Amino acid sequence: SNGGNRVAELSLEVTGPDRSGLINIYRHVKGDDSILTSDTEAIEGYKKGKTVVFRLFRKDTPGTIEFYEWYNPAKGDHFYSTDRSGEGKSLVGYDFVGSIGNIATVKLSDTRELFRWFKPEKGTHFYTTDPKGEGRTGDGYKYDGISGYVR
Repeated sequence: SNGGNRVAELSLEVTGPDRSGLINIYRHVKGDDSILTSDTEAIEGYKKGKTVVFRLFRKDTPGTIEFYEWYNPAKGDHFYSTDRSGEGKSLVGYDFVGSIGNIATVKLSDTRELFRWFKPEKGTHFYTTDPKGEGRTGDGYKYDGISGYVR
């Protein structure tokens, strides 16, 4: 105002980056099968994942597309891809589950690769942000590419 000087209290709240656009993903495991899910509850027959393995983006986040899930009960395998037709891989015996969130198809700020590993002898897949496959190479897994980019 034009009426002189006064002392006014001011407070600020400083927060970290906005994480509301992200979905926490956990890995529940049963043998060679692992489910990537936002569900923190135990899934029957699977060892419950207690920590976030990575984060996916919410639908309509710029620079991302849907990340789809299929399940093959005979193999005990979950397969994930950005391609609704499964990247040309044979999905015989797999049931389409749906989208688990969105994944970046190019490296965005603060993202890292989500690597896919494949175990030919069993036909199972494993997904991790660890470029060494979390030691799965000794268990017969072979590098199968980058599925996308996650936080």
